[in-house]
Amino acid sequence: MTASENLIPGQLCAAKVRKYIEFDGRDAVSGQVSSQARLQSEGVAALWHLIATRGYGYLGDEVGMGKTRQAMGVIATCFLSRQDAHVVIVCPGRTLQEQWVSEWSTFIRTCYSARDDRLVSALTGEPLRAPVLHDRLRDFAKALLLNEERIHLLRYSSFSRPIWFNKEAKTPAALLEVYKQCLREIGVAELSDEESAILRPFAGSQFADDQRAKLTADLNEAYAKRVGQLLKSRLIDLAVIDEAQYLRHIGNRQNTNIRHVLRTHVDRWLFMSATPLHTSPDDIKSL
Repeated sequence: MTASENLIPGQLCAAKVRKYIEFDGRDAVSGQVSSQARLQSEGVAALWHLIATRGYGYLGDEVGMGKTRQAMGVIATCFLSRQDAHVVIVCPGRTLQEQWVSEWSTFIRTCYSARDDRLVSALTGEPLRAPVLHDRLRDFAKALLLNEERIHLLRYSSFSRPIWFNKEAKTPAALLEVYKQCLREIGVAELSDEESAILRPFAGSQFADDQRAKLTADLNEAYAKRVGQLLKSRLIDLAVIDEAQYLRHIGNRQNTNIRHVLRTHVDRWLFMSATPLHTSPDDIKSL
C-alpha cells in the first residue's frame, strides 16, 4: 500500500462508510444500525461528495446531533484517500481543542474499524495520527518545519494575535527583537522588504499606545504571511472549521490572518456549526 493509494470508492455511499466507521461502536450488535448512526454515515458520504466535487461543505445541525463525530468520519475518509494527508482543525478556545483530542481518541477506539495502518497501529491499537494541540500559531509553524504531525489543532485566537508582544516591549526596537526571534524559530534570518517597510515609520525610540497597537497588528499580519509561505511546500488536504460563526466578521484581523495562512494552501474545506437562528435558509447563507 503506497502513501498515495486511494482506498475510497469513487461513489461513496452511507453503506460503504459503515464498512470502516461504526458510529454505534464496534461492540454494537452486528447487523443492527441505529437511526442516528445511519444519519451520521449518510452525512459523512454527503459531505465527502461535496468537498470532493466543490472543494467545501457546510455541516449545520442541532447541538448534540454528533457533528464532531461526523467531522471525524470525514477526516478518516481523507486519510483513507491519501495516507500522508495533512489536516488542520480550527476551533474556539483550549477547552474545545482538548475536547477534540479526547473525542478523537474515543472515535479511533470505538468507531473506526478499517483494517489498515493509516489511522491505527496494527500492533498496539494506538492512534498513529492523534491531533496535535497548538497553543500558538508559532507552534504550528515549527511543527510544519518538522513535518511529523498530520492533524493540527489550532484555535481562532492564534490568528488574532499570532505573536504575543509582552508589555515590557515598549519601543519599536524591542518589538522588532521579539519579531525577529519569532522568525528565527521558523528558520528566517532576514526581514523582507515588506517587513522593513512596516517598521520604517517607527524610527523613534518611543511611541504612543495607539501606534504600538498598529505596529503589533501589522507585525502579526506579516508573521501570518510568513507561516503561509511555509505551507507552500505542502498542501493541507482538509481544513475543518469548527464553530464557523467565528468567521462571520470577514474583515477583522483574525480572518485576515486566517486567509494569509490557509486560503491558497487548502485543498478541501469543511465548515461546521449549530444551525443558526432557525428562521430561514438565508441564515446559513449569511453565515
